Amino acid sequence: MTGSGLVLQNNGGDDVAIPANGSFSFATKIASGANYAVTVKTQPGVPRQNCTVSNGNGTLVASVYTSVAVTCAALTPRFAYVVNRNSTSVSVFTVDASTGALATSSSASTGVDAYDIALAPGGKMAYIPSHGNSTISAYAIAAASGALVPISGSPFSNGTGTAPRTLAVSPDGRFVYAVNQSGNSISIHAVDAASGALSLVGTPVGIGRQPMSIGITPDGRFLYVSNFDDMNISAFAVDRVAGTLTGVGSSPYPVAGGNANMIAVDPRGKFLYVTNHNGNLVNGFAIDSATGALTAVPGSPFPTGGLTAFGVTVDPSGKFVYVANISSNNISGFTIDPASGALTRIAGSPFLSGVSPYSIKVDPSGRFAYATNTASGNVTAYTIDAASGALTSGASFATGIFPVAVDFLAQ
Repeated sequence: MTGSGLVLQNNGGDDVAIPANGSFSFATKIASGANYAVTVKTQPGVPRQNCTVSNGNGTLVASVYTSVAVTCAALTPRFAYVVNRNSTSVSVFTVDASTGALATSSSASTGVDAYDIALAPGGKMAYIPSHGNSTISAYAIAAASGALVPISGSPFSNGTGTAPRTLAVSPDGRFVYAVNQSGNSISIHAVDAASGALSLVGTPVGIGRQPMSIGITPDGRFLYVSNFDDMNISAFAVDRVAGTLTGVGSSPYPVAGGNANMIAVDPRGKFLYVTNHNGNLVNGFAIDSATGALTAVPGSPFPTGGLTAFGVTVDPSGKFVYVANISSNNISGFTIDPASGALTRIAGSPFLSGVSPYSIKVDPSGRFAYATNTASGNVTAYTIDAASGALTSGASFATGIFPVAVDFLAQ
């Protein structure tokens, strides 16, 4: 195990956090002849890994049982999904794990004006909002091919929440949160564990004007939404049982320098970054781990060096931030100070992209980054220098019309 945050369970409870490689034991003893069932409750992150349990089920026949083993492996991207707003489709690609190259595999239809895609933990379901239809499309992901298959009942009503633009799935996969741009609200959907179907939870929660983007901490405790017109961020504590939201501290928190655009939360849940569409800036905030309150990091906001800062992402190691600059056709890169969250421009930044890059995403392995270029109708792949974070541009891969979002399924 190289990541952190692995949590195991026995018989559906008795959680034990695993800090490093080595032996482990559960706090609650079970009687001889009783059953045990060891499972992974939370996969490790930073970097993310996939841990599996062998010999995890059986009947205790000795005072100390040592045959249960947990094996962790680095995540390898298998499939990439690109949402094409103007062709109402999502392109499915296979990913070459060694080179980062994409190969067209299949496609699926979306609703009108789809801007985002969110994959559920475990990689079995995907959700896409329809800004034009005010619905959420839900898909089962075919394990072998990565194809998206609409599930029964899809698309699902977003209730009174109009024009959903972006989504977040809770880390435990139990809830989907939709940011409603015209409705100035968040809709909450419960996820059926077996089918992936959605059902509304209560009524939409009001937020600021023209909300754009959503981020959720890796532990699922706090959720944040950027309000474009109000130039601030709404912050909520999440009830992880009911899925409901409660405002945090002095929320909303002001964003300096211009409209609050897209959000990214770092994989440790320590920092949040939001772009300024008209200020050509990226704001950084420290997240209070106890309350979820936000405090501007030293030096914030940070100039991107590009024009019209839009999409933003943090790499899986939590070391780098990348920003897509639509009007200057390039990508800004920054290193993150691990203590303060302050940003320092990477040498050579900004890096050339295709025409009008809307979003950027780093694959789960942390080796490659991909920018969706809306005007050139393709995705540009970059190799990431692991030490410096510098981007080296590679091939571009054709998508549908006006690609806006990309996400990955890894194993």
